Amino acid sequence: MSVPVQDIAGSPEIQPTTIKPVYDTPEGHALARSILSPLLPFPGHDHQVEGICAVMDGFDLMATMVTGGGKTGYLIMFMLVICAISKDDTLALKNMTFPKDPGMIVVCPTKALQEDMSSKMRKYGLSTVVINSDTYVEAQCGGRDLWKEVRQGVTMLLLSPEELASRGFFQLLDVLEFSARLTSMGVDEVHLLYWWGKGFRPCFRQLGHVRARLPLRRGRRLPIIALTATLRVGEPMECVHKVLGLVPGEYRLIRRSNVRHDIQLIFRELKSGLGGYTFPELDWILDEGENTIIFCKTIALGFRVVCYLWHKARHLLNRHKRIRLYNSLNWPTYNSETLGFLNNNEQSSITVATDTLSVGWDSRFTRNAIILGEPTDIDEFVQKIGRIGRNHEAVPYPRAFLYYTRTALATAQKAIDHESTSTKRKRATKDDSDEATMDISMAMLLLARCKMKAIDEPYNNPAKDAPCKCDTCITTPSIPPRSQCNCSGPDCAPETPISSGAESQRQRPSLVLPRPPRGEALTKDLHDYGTGQFQSALRWDIFDSADDTAIAMLPPDAFLPDELIKSLLDHIHLIKGIGDIEPLVRHNPLLDNSRERILEFCNTLKSDLARLRQEKRNTSAGGGGELTAGEALESDECDEQEAEQHTQLTIESEEGEVLEVEEQVHEAHPSIRWRIDFSRATITVVET
Repeated sequence: MSVPVQDIAGSPEIQPTTIKPVYDTPEGHALARSILSPLLPFPGHDHQVEGICAVMDGFDLMATMVTGGGKTGYLIMFMLVICAISKDDTLALKNMTFPKDPGMIVVCPTKALQEDMSSKMRKYGLSTVVINSDTYVEAQCGGRDLWKEVRQGVTMLLLSPEELASRGFFQLLDVLEFSARLTSMGVDEVHLLYWWGKGFRPCFRQLGHVRARLPLRRGRRLPIIALTATLRVGEPMECVHKVLGLVPGEYRLIRRSNVRHDIQLIFRELKSGLGGYTFPELDWILDEGENTIIFCKTIALGFRVVCYLWHKARHLLNRHKRIRLYNSLNWPTYNSETLGFLNNNEQSSITVATDTLSVGWDSRFTRNAIILGEPTDIDEFVQKIGRIGRNHEAVPYPRAFLYYTRTALATAQKAIDHESTSTKRKRATKDDSDEATMDISMAMLLLARCKMKAIDEPYNNPAKDAPCKCDTCITTPSIPPRSQCNCSGPDCAPETPISSGAESQRQRPSLVLPRPPRGEALTKDLHDYGTGQFQSALRWDIFDSADDTAIAMLPPDAFLPDELIKSLLDHIHLIKGIGDIEPLVRHNPLLDNSRERILEFCNTLKSDLARLRQEKRNTSAGGGGELTAGEALESDECDEQEAEQHTQLTIESEEGEVLEVEEQVHEAHPSIRWRIDFSRATITVVET
């Protein structure tokens, strides 16, 4: 007879009557433990043994738990037991045997995860082959065909999602000697079906089609083992059900809490702009001497962060080993070396990575995880922070930092307000003209008064995991929730504002800017001319004269960014000496020795601009003669009107804040309404 299946939180999930438990019984659990005991240095957790025995009976399995909670163990233990029974039929219960030379397909979303998982599988004696774009090309160069090599004798075939739609894989499924020995399919980080599958990597959704092509066992589809730490209830789980063909109530669900109670969550406002070249908020990392990983949304941002830290860490020995980049543009060998440093290096190191490393690494010695800019959703946040400090003895107090942008909290509130008034749209735009969006789960986390509680709710985490009676959990039980949460939420342990270098000393500028003298306003043409001169002349002059050991990997525009050029041009009528330049350039340490060069260039440019302005007036007079006083006045007024329409007055400011000030910006124009946009450091006329 069939039996109700319990999820780990305690609620029954009734299974279809067509499957009668054989291995998912006390006798089957005891058999699995007896097989695994001499093969593993640790006993399997209760939930792992229950899960793999259910799959052996033919049930699909979905397991969600904290990162580092033993998800990969389901795949390893399952195949170790299957291999043992396939070699000795006398071990089989009720003559339920398995193919000789059994095999399993495992789909892994990232190359880092594939390499990490394959090393663990080989460690326990499972023959493993990884096929992705890198390994396939490498094998071809050596005259090997991986698709032919895995037909026999390979227990674990690890594939990237892109390979699911490849010709080689489709041909492999048609080879009987391969398909006949398949026992199941595994999918790690299954939440990415929802996160990445919709747009970024639609090939990930090929899993449903692939499963339909797999052979039948005992009249049923091959079971699937779906694993993740972050599968939210609602739309994300419904998406996974649909793609994998899972019917609620007809598969085994093991749900354990995904919260790492040992990690302190600290949320801080990022004063620096994500588009800038200086990040003084991160200076403390160089002085602390702890292993740290920094997640950046783009390769460009990661490069700029590394350049800044590299420049600041000139005193650091072995910089090339202790400050590393991990992204898809690097050579695979470099990324593998970086991953090795991250996972096994006990010395202080800083790894700056993109989303390619959001899953698939396991660092025992990394204390700090830092995320620059708010993540897409709460799944991304939990995944990125959950892999630090796996060695509790080496790292007793791991920490996760989220540096959110200045507009993040306002955007989060807007998303929540929108959610409360509409059940159809799940996202709210940051601005009417901005296409960027914030997921409601991220909005709730940003504004939560307790960050830990904000993680529990969307995942339906059990208040307390079912106790495990294995020897490991008895001797070293998991870390329980703190009696008093130490996250930086307002209800827990909010941080006292800390200094972050020179950036913390920045004061909001006065909103009143002196108007350019009559006749000196820059039209759009003059502004464009000045910009070109700064970019083509001064920028390269400063770059070429810089000390090679100081510039390291910095590009020319790091010395004179476009934002600074705009600021210098909009203030050029005010620049008389070094003191007028200092407020504009003081936050860029690369210009410490270039003040006089910038002043000299500005004075020369002002003369050029005056000459071009006069030539325009002469042309307007018709025939190139001198303008009369009335004509000159009229020309000046036209220039100023054009400047107001086409140029922006730059002020020194902080990113992300938009203010509107009326009737107080300038005494001469009390009726003009100005818009102060701190994200661009500009003031523009909105209406008159």
